[in-house]
Amino acid sequence: MATILVVDDNAINRKLLVALLSADGHITLEASDGLDGLRLARAQRPQLIISDILMPTMDGYGFVRALRSDPIVNATPVIFLTAHYHEREAQKLAKACGVDRVLVKPSPAADLLRAVEQVMAGVCESEPLPEDFDREHLRLITDTLTHRVATFEAFS
Repeated sequence: MATILVVDDNAINRKLLVALLSADGHITLEASDGLDGLRLARAQRPQLIISDILMPTMDGYGFVRALRSDPIVNATPVIFLTAHYHEREAQKLAKACGVDRVLVKPSPAADLLRAVEQVMAGVCESEPLPEDFDREHLRLITDTLTHRVATFEAFS
């Protein structure tokens, strides 16, 4: 089995993933944001990383870009977990920055474990960042925050 780093600012999401992966025999590490995840990845060198996208301090895209620029951990496969309402945009940006798979939250346990198995078994090639990556990244994050504010205001 593999050592897997779970990077998510939501403690409940992290604990659920850790419990699922541990029950499947994997060794797990946890980080609450991309910056802590990068530190742990460099120190522990996990065989796979599963990361949220929207997080404080360093979001998932910044995390993967920093990971890919570090020769110690740049080949570590990454699976993104994202909210369903941004799946298409996340797929495009994720592929551009070298993410191996994108799953939608919440994902059934069987789908997540299958994705882990497939990513661990395969070799994925990343593509160079497109010129508009930063603009698309900012748009996706802005749209996500706008959606969260609208949801919050609807319940206030």
